[in-house]
Amino acid sequence: MRVARLLLATRSHFDLKCFRLDSAGSQAPTEDRWCLPGRSEPGLEARSEGEIARALRSSAPQLLHVYGSGTVPHQLLSATGGAPWLADRSLGASRPFFGHRPRAQARILAERIAEPVADEYFAPRPPRAASARRRVGSQRQSSRSESARDLADARIRRFRDDIDWFLFDTPPTADEMATLDLWVDLADEETDLDGMVGEALALGLPLVATRTAANRRRTADGRAAALCPSRDPNEMAHAIVTMLFKPERATPILTAAAEVRDQFRAETRREALRLAYAEVIG
Repeated sequence: MRVARLLLATRSHFDLKCFRLDSAGSQAPTEDRWCLPGRSEPGLEARSEGEIARALRSSAPQLLHVYGSGTVPHQLLSATGGAPWLADRSLGASRPFFGHRPRAQARILAERIAEPVADEYFAPRPPRAASARRRVGSQRQSSRSESARDLADARIRRFRDDIDWFLFDTPPTADEMATLDLWVDLADEETDLDGMVGEALALGLPLVATRTAANRRRTADGRAAALCPSRDPNEMAHAIVTMLFKPERATPILTAAAEVRDQFRAETRREALRLAYAEVIG
């Protein structure tokens, strides 16, 4: 089975993580990895669409796995000779030349195959002192996510002054996340995936997230996290305080999180991908 992995210029931290961990688990000579210019990925040289198209025609992959959001350049789909292509998120093909459409349509993997999480996030978190100030973490994806944090934080501070909120510019390491008491996913749309929900669940970290379709899938339909409506700072502030200070509410959610954490192991995803690839190729 010859697979080509394509990292689009529209990639997010989520897409980079999936691409990196999927690639790390398969170093076979029958796999190619290509990257369009965009956010840098260590160890991978960015190539132009034309260069990648020529490489795809030469390698003739049986399947193209695409990572990113938006659209896939039609030139690259045509270069595979009509091989099927799959994606972790909903993608479309860019406008084709002369009205010709690619022969294969995308199959979305996210609905049945969980994102991968590096092994170090599955280590137990050290216990936090009961008297310590609560530490909440989230990731800055855009000015909109930063504004959502500020609005929720302002509402929390009306009632409590013992919560510190850390906003990370880049994905935190396992050691950094382990010092937190709660993770908040600030995404309010499917395209805003921060790539750290799986890590929080793997660490056993209480999680508050917006009720997007992706977060419902990641959290067993909301059983493994406190989900709240998007763009509602009042509900987010209430969920954060509840998860931090009401163990009767947090305990059953953490129990459910422990039951789903193993689905995020990288080897579990790689086996699921192998079966999906075989199914599509036939």
